[in-house]
Amino acid sequence: MRPALLTPSAAYACIDLLAEVTAQRLTLSELKNLHFPSISAQTVVDNVTALGWVIEEADGSVATTHRGQECLNLNEATEQLRFLLSDYFLLRRDPWLQLARRGRIHVLLQAPPEIAQLLHEAQLAEGEQDYIVRFWDDLADRIRGDRDRNRTEVGRTGERLSLAYETKRTGKKPRWVALDSDEFGYDLLSQTSETDLTLTKIECKCSERTLAEATLYLTRHEWETADSSERYYFHLWNIASHKTRLAIVSVEDMRQHIPENKNRGSWEAVQVPFLAFAPLFASS
Repeated sequence: MRPALLTPSAAYACIDLLAEVTAQRLTLSELKNLHFPSISAQTVVDNVTALGWVIEEADGSVATTHRGQECLNLNEATEQLRFLLSDYFLLRRDPWLQLARRGRIHVLLQAPPEIAQLLHEAQLAEGEQDYIVRFWDDLADRIRGDRDRNRTEVGRTGERLSLAYETKRTGKKPRWVALDSDEFGYDLLSQTSETDLTLTKIECKCSERTLAEATLYLTRHEWETADSSERYYFHLWNIASHKTRLAIVSVEDMRQHIPENKNRGSWEAVQVPFLAFAPLFASS
């Protein structure tokens, strides 16, 4: 059973119903007679049941499940709303949710207006706070069926390290474009220096493996973006053994490791060892 399309009134009603179930022992019939603004109690009950937040017990009363109680235990309404959206998206799997793999802006543009409004109200539509990044990364990982959550976290670690590095270097925090979309061909949009405001594109790669074992994967789109950009750099972060080392690689330094298309063949991604840039790590 899938929950119905979630509207703002339905979302808040689901949370209100949980509170009612916790406050008093009501039967399913009694719950369906409750009054909620702009939505039928039947729809609310169906939604919380589909979410697995309530269960009918042997005596006919309805109780919150562990998952439902988790939602209620959250302190803020926005936290409860984020919790609800996470469970809702997992159950619905609407076609537009597939776009989460490409970045949140794609979801916001294609989702029904009601869902986009809820994402804004849950404070997930913009910003770079940890809980926001975690929400979108968790959603993208589930859509991809990606069980290697660590890989996503390592990638975000590299982006955060570059954010801090660039902020210190230029005095201004870069724009973290990778959160919004993968179509840019780079992760951060910084500036050349504290006084030179010329835009600089940065692609971040990060590995927990030793320098001898670490590799990066570069897509053709990333390379074509780099090759056509006036200022573009690769930040390679090696965080093995709790040590953080950075190599800043120019487009020209990377070029010698890029394959060529021949005849009817074309490449889509290339794997390059971090060790190819060992001297740049040593000088950082």
